[in-house]
Amino acid sequence: MSPTRVVVALIACLIVGGVAFLWFSPYLTGEDYLKEFFLHQLEQNLGRKIDVHRVKLVLFPKIRLEMTQIVIHDRNQDGVLLSAKKLDLVLRLVPLLRKQVVGKRLLIEEPMLTLHRDRSGHWNVLDREQPIPASDEEALQMLTRIFRIREATLVNGTVVVIDEARPDGPRTLKLQSV
Repeated sequence: MSPTRVVVALIACLIVGGVAFLWFSPYLTGEDYLKEFFLHQLEQNLGRKIDVHRVKLVLFPKIRLEMTQIVIHDRNQDGVLLSAKKLDLVLRLVPLLRKQVVGKRLLIEEPMLTLHRDRSGHWNVLDREQPIPASDEEALQMLTRIFRIREATLVNGTVVVIDEARPDGPRTLKLQSV
């Protein structure tokens, strides 16, 4: 057999094997495995409990993670930090091969972000274990580390700010169509 035929046969086998794997991958891995793996990784990255109704891994044209009916809880799990109808996260390939979930782009449909400052002045988005940032720049860097996303798009969002640390009593502000 000539070397050209061997190379063509190997390429054909790889293509057929790849197509077969993609065709049968939902049956081989199962949605429960995907849901558990990705949710565990995201919960570790955010340091918060996440509830999701459905998780779907899309391989073409880009590797994406689609989640529906997402709820990200506060650290104390009494309240909800973020809820959304749909979350679409484009994943980076190299970290995924090392079993790490690192997002490149994020699309969130109909998110509702609840920012809450308690009576002692602590915000629910900041880590309580770490010291309170001294400047706005440090707070922005802390939030960037939490989410690790370079590009994010929000569609029809709502932000609710609850401030219980005000001297004149608790105040609530709701911003819609963000």
